[in-house]
Amino acid sequence: MAPPLQFGALIKERRKHARLTQMDLAELMHVTRNTVINWEADKSKPDYSLIPDLCLFLNIRLYELFHLPPEVDLEPLENRVVNNLRKLRPSSRRVVDKMVIAMVEEECRDIPD
Repeated sequence: MAPPLQFGALIKERRKHARLTQMDLAELMHVTRNTVINWEADKSKPDYSLIPDLCLFLNIRLYELFHLPPEVDLEPLENRVVNNLRKLRPSSRRVVDKMVIAMVEEECRDIPD
């Protein structure tokens, strides 16, 4: 398993995955582009009040950002599904969510009373 990314590297990777420029992220976070550059270079860290929005915009879980163990122990298949889901764009995630809901509803209809 690869070692976890450093704080700045994780922000940069997730920003690029989200197809955001440094300026885009700066505007979303109401900071300067230079601030984002410094975060990504590990020269500074975001103010704690910005962490929730940063995680939301970049789809980062707090435990990933701070190298903590995951909140829930998942089975290998669940981990793979969750990790792949996180790589999708929001529109694709909604499609997957609808598919899973439909499948669960179908499964529940098949359960005898």
